[in-house]
Amino acid sequence: MKVFGVILMTLQTALLLAVIFFIYEFLATMDAYGPKIIIGILPLLSGFFAGILLGNVTLGVIIGANTQLIALGAVPMGGAVPPDFGMVAITAVVLASIANIKPEVAVVLALPAGILGMYFDIIGRTVNVGLVHRVDKLIEEGAVDKIDRWHLLGMPIMGLFRGAAVAIAVFIVAALGGEALGAFLKSLPSWILDGLSVAGALLPAMGLGLILMYLGLERYKWYFIIAFILVSLINIPLIFAIVIIVGFIVIWCKHKEALKIEGGGEGVEAKIPSDVLRSSKLRSVLFFEASWNYELMQGLGYLYSILPILKHIYKGEELKKAAKAHLEFFNTNPVLAPMIVSLDGVIESARKGDLDFVRKLKIGLMGPLAGFGDSVIWLATGGVLLILAITLVRMGIVWGPLVFILLFDIVTFTIRFKSFDFGYKRGTSLVRVLTEEKMRGIREFAETLAVFSIGAIIPIVFQIRPVIGAELLASIDAALMIFSVTIFISALIGLGLTLLAKYLYGKGFKILHVLLIIFAIGFILGALRIIGAVGYVSV
Repeated sequence: MKVFGVILMTLQTALLLAVIFFIYEFLATMDAYGPKIIIGILPLLSGFFAGILLGNVTLGVIIGANTQLIALGAVPMGGAVPPDFGMVAITAVVLASIANIKPEVAVVLALPAGILGMYFDIIGRTVNVGLVHRVDKLIEEGAVDKIDRWHLLGMPIMGLFRGAAVAIAVFIVAALGGEALGAFLKSLPSWILDGLSVAGALLPAMGLGLILMYLGLERYKWYFIIAFILVSLINIPLIFAIVIIVGFIVIWCKHKEALKIEGGGEGVEAKIPSDVLRSSKLRSVLFFEASWNYELMQGLGYLYSILPILKHIYKGEELKKAAKAHLEFFNTNPVLAPMIVSLDGVIESARKGDLDFVRKLKIGLMGPLAGFGDSVIWLATGGVLLILAITLVRMGIVWGPLVFILLFDIVTFTIRFKSFDFGYKRGTSLVRVLTEEKMRGIREFAETLAVFSIGAIIPIVFQIRPVIGAELLASIDAALMIFSVTIFISALIGLGLTLLAKYLYGKGFKILHVLLIIFAIGFILGALRIIGAVGYVSV
């Protein structure tokens, strides 16, 4: 195979690929810790863009879509760092391209890249702690204007470490030599390859199980069961889309009252110039997490975001005191963080110097909005949009990942900009508007839709078929016409492993442990020819 006109067998080519993907990961990380426009570190997008760079978009979306399913619930909520499945997707695309092996086998062989990426990500976040102490010194010296550059420096620092991890993984798999690796794998006994193929096809159970644990399957089990049965039993074109559309309408009608947010008064009066507000808004929307670190998490980003307002309100020693007060631990959902920043600005302007009240307000809103945002925006909304994009890929639309980018950007940027305005206009009345009952209603709508969507996608995610009794099942399917017993049995196997993964997570098992268990079960079932893989995605 040739990439950019060179055969993938030389160390020079391996180094070239490593440099190319270092640049990609560096830019994707800058975006992920900054404006979050492309979200190129997600497995779906990593595989997609890797396919473009290697000249095989179809292969890229196949691997990206199914690696995303493995990682569906492994989002970095709070301060947790899961294995980096985006790097798994990139490495798997490179591996499958140069060794000419099945995508599911490539994903399995590329899993160590996710562990490597996880550790490099941790190192980067740790190095960013130094930025906090540098800014602390700048405040003491009265050099508040220099804070911006040190906060923004966190993005290239993370880009360097994550880019290095990808470069190392790509160089290793490329330097092994595609033809040699492919020949080695093909020389293995068929039962090993069958085992690897089935194991790879069943790994999405770990991601689906994890997201179901977060969302709470028990509360919405009937939505899940109905969606699963309809899609797994009825074998007609577009059944998934039909079920999802009808389900959305039903769930929306049930929760439409909870989705209404009415005004709660004007709160306190604030007089902040529009250019100052605009600067603070853009900072909180675009670069809130640029310096994320293990000491203050988003604390430095919060100071960076509200700094224009502080500089307008305070001068001299008062400004130093206010900046020092805001250089503290803070961690919430970044999409909703602008709301707290703008509300803080209202309080700072109306109650100048009341930093103790501001601190209590920040802490009071930080926790609820973190849980609400992580569950509703990252897991529920993000999960549904990812499932939609993966479904488009299954339908042969290789540009499905771009649909995810478009829809996710529309949702998140609208929320980010509007939440800032909402917090500022409502003032202190925001706390009354966002009552616990109102937030619970919105959360239930999003979680119900997400659980329903997962129930519908399980039958089409697990591309496996029973080997034992396959001919008998085929004849039964032919007689039933629009109903498929084969697909239903395959879906039940996938469902069983998904629920097993959920149970193991609930018992305290780590992601890597669950991965090994699901992999072992899949390998055994495939090696014994009890079930077989029919390919990850039909494109």
